[in-house]
Amino acid sequence: MGRKHSVWAGLLMLPLSSGALPIKQADQAVGFYSKGHLESGAVLPVDGPGFVKLFVARQRWFGTDALVALVTEAAAAIAAEFPQGERLQVGDIAQKGGGQITLHASHQTGLDV
Repeated sequence: MGRKHSVWAGLLMLPLSSGALPIKQADQAVGFYSKGHLESGAVLPVDGPGFVKLFVARQRWFGTDALVALVTEAAAAIAAEFPQGERLQVGDIAQKGGGQITLHASHQTGLDV
């Protein structure tokens, strides 16, 4: 048991160098879908394999890591299955930090698209 403790203690005491990469804070959907916010959300790209983001000027492309991964992976899978088909058109997700936005009662926590 002493060895495990010393390994963990060593890891906790490792200094961060000036060249260390920043670690992304875990995303968090907080509150109810119509009264909440989003912490450290991921950004859905404007376009990618099988999808295109609509209403780009609104900048409502923030979602949880899981939601962004779901949309991008599903769109890519559909495009692979139907290469001659149209791309998935993605509307609003959430604004940076989430919270209330115009035109929607929901779309506050980065969990709906």
